[in-house]
Amino acid sequence: MFILKRCVFLLLSAILVCGCSTFSTKSDENIDAGIRDAVAAINAKLVNAFMADKPAEIVPLCGQELLSHSQNDLTQYTHVTNARIGKGIYSIKKQFYQTVSKPGSVASVFSGLTGKHDYTIAYNPRTEESVIVVGEFKMPAESVALVTVYGKYKEGWKLIALSVGPISVLGGDAWDWCEKAKAALTSGDVADAAIMYRI
Repeated sequence: MFILKRCVFLLLSAILVCGCSTFSTKSDENIDAGIRDAVAAINAKLVNAFMADKPAEIVPLCGQELLSHSQNDLTQYTHVTNARIGKGIYSIKKQFYQTVSKPGSVASVFSGLTGKHDYTIAYNPRTEESVIVVGEFKMPAESVALVTVYGKYKEGWKLIALSVGPISVLGGDAWDWCEKAKAALTSGDVADAAIMYRI
């Protein structure tokens, strides 16, 4: 029995050691300026292509994995994103640089630990080096996030993942609206609370 337990322990230990990937993360000003500038140039081309509704300009920015999975959808995605962002003013809110020892495993970055306005981004790194850019298109009624992940290939930085979605509505993010809904519910305004919760 002892030998069986020891074998199971050794087997589980080997799986954990082999299956784990180590990460190193830097953010914003702590990222090497050369890396920041290289990714900023590609990110600017991506933003301009979305704003001009030109999917053909996005294709050369993409890594092969992204193109193989979504090249046919890229045109539609560009049109939808263009309609969503309108004439919004773009700015970069946060950047992360991450190295992983084992590309292909799930990695994540997070903005903070306050539990209020923080967020976590999970992604599948395709290369040992990745840069995650959290950008925002500000418009009068809402702000739309453009989250991009770039991987470093032999030929340079390429887009490996992206996501576009609302980050705030009428000046409030999910945390703000949840707090407003709780306050409305506490004061007896059930209808207002329901509306705020759905926002």
